[in-house]
Amino acid sequence: MPCRSGGRRVDRGDVRQRSDARLFPLPGRGVVAGSAASVLSACLRQGYGGTAHRGRSVRGEGISASGRSRRFAAAAEGKAAMIGRRPTIREGAVAAAVFALATLHLLLLFAPDAVLRWNRHASRLLLLEATGFAAGVICSMAVISKMRRHLFDRAGDDDRALTDTVSLTLVLIAVVSGVALASSYRWASSWSVVTLTPYAVSLARLAPRVELIAATPFVVRLHVFCSFPLVALLVFTRLGSAAHAALDRIFDRVGAALGRLRAEEIWREEEN
Repeated sequence: MPCRSGGRRVDRGDVRQRSDARLFPLPGRGVVAGSAASVLSACLRQGYGGTAHRGRSVRGEGISASGRSRRFAAAAEGKAAMIGRRPTIREGAVAAAVFALATLHLLLLFAPDAVLRWNRHASRLLLLEATGFAAGVICSMAVISKMRRHLFDRAGDDDRALTDTVSLTLVLIAVVSGVALASSYRWASSWSVVTLTPYAVSLARLAPRVELIAATPFVVRLHVFCSFPLVALLVFTRLGSAAHAALDRIFDRVGAALGRLRAEEIWREEEN
């Protein structure tokens, strides 16, 4: 029944006069079922598995939930990490160093004659050696930082697999031994073409020529040895899962583009 409050007549049946913060729909005066806290929750669920709290930062909650594949977990983690920010100068330098090292090793394996022709001039040889050494130093620092975060900056148990730790250790040994090789034995881009490249070719032919690498220094053999278990373990790591997901996206886009081209060709043929 109505009562007076502060000289005004208050209708208790009117939801607009009530003190609790409830919502009523339009049109009409019915109260929406549920409290305001449940209607307007302070925590918003994100599509990539995190929780955004009003007035606080975004925190991740179990990206790799039970029943979710490792590939999807790696892709979701990469998406969550890249949303809303641009790569820093440090990340760009590391990416450029990784690209330079990968390109150099691919040239040594698949274009040894071109590397030898390039190295005929001393200035170009020095440029190639300096580029490889600088890229190796940057990658070494990045891998050491990644290893430190992987081992010490995690709270409690998480879903990091043992293969991630082993693969990071192998990458660290391979990169550091490569830097030591380049600093201790000069002109590695030239002599590796006539020793390590034929050895890699013999491995591909399933007829390894052990004599090519048996007489090399220990740091050279260590650098070569780390590549074999690293390649074997790569597919079981987060990096391998992320690379697989990236390749899937690339092939999907290429397939979609080819499909559109084929559809346009069929359309032209039907019109003609």
